[in-house]
Amino acid sequence: MERMLPLHLSPIASEKAGSAIVISGSGRSGTTIIGKLLHSFEGVEYAFEPPMLVSLLPLIESMDAASWRLLYETYVYEEFFINAMTGRAINTNRADDSSIYQVKSAEEIDSRLQRSIRKLEAERLTTAATVAYKLPNVIPFLPRLAEYYPHTRFLIMKRDAVGTINSLIEKGWFSDESVRTSMVWPFRLLDGVKIPSWVKEGDDRSWVEMPEIDRCAYYYIRVSEGVEHIPNRIELSYRDLLSDPHATACRLAKVFGLQPGSKTDAIVSSIRPADKVRDMDITHRIDPRLAQVVAYYSGNL
Repeated sequence: MERMLPLHLSPIASEKAGSAIVISGSGRSGTTIIGKLLHSFEGVEYAFEPPMLVSLLPLIESMDAASWRLLYETYVYEEFFINAMTGRAINTNRADDSSIYQVKSAEEIDSRLQRSIRKLEAERLTTAATVAYKLPNVIPFLPRLAEYYPHTRFLIMKRDAVGTINSLIEKGWFSDESVRTSMVWPFRLLDGVKIPSWVKEGDDRSWVEMPEIDRCAYYYIRVSEGVEHIPNRIELSYRDLLSDPHATACRLAKVFGLQPGSKTDAIVSSIRPADKVRDMDITHRIDPRLAQVVAYYSGNL
């Protein structure tokens, strides 16, 4: 029986999806505000934690490359990028941080919403635009993505362990109640506990039995290890973002060859440290086997 040839999209779909800017890192490390800042630059179309990619990235090791790439390019280019350019895939809820009204002028938004843009015209518009998306928690899968698409540009946010773990505890993401009832996806299920996709295979039982603070430490390690294997990346620290947001914006514009937009200055001006009391000894309560690794990654910031 003759083997079926793999399916492909257009060359421009592969080129644009393959040169996307991907923002990642741990949760609570500034990925949301840095994504908002990037989205404010001229010609950037940005997807905030797209559900399709939340599920697709963890499958990158188990699916055959051709099928995975077809789905990835279909979402990034056809489903998101083209439809964002034509006003069909933009968040117009002004109350959301990810609303396009937070980052683009009303005139630019109206220009998309007041007429119908055909596919060929939309494809011409994409040639001068940049596609970006934000997905925290997917660091373990990004080295393989870089193999598939060597021109992908990665922006990795990093934060010290004390700040990150304090924030995770405050949010209760990995409390016993949350891992049983909250919406963590995609997940594996063991004894009624939702095990996130970034937990290593073989660590499921350990994850279930860990206390909350050790789950936070394990998470910090998983979204830190492997960063050095991601090529074509820039790393930004949460501390530097808060201490000098203007310098951060200038650095991003220079690195990615972008120009600030009409709302970039307003977003930069809104970035300021949160006035919160932190438990500076929180890492001392971590299992020593995890604490040593946490200290290694946090000490490099």
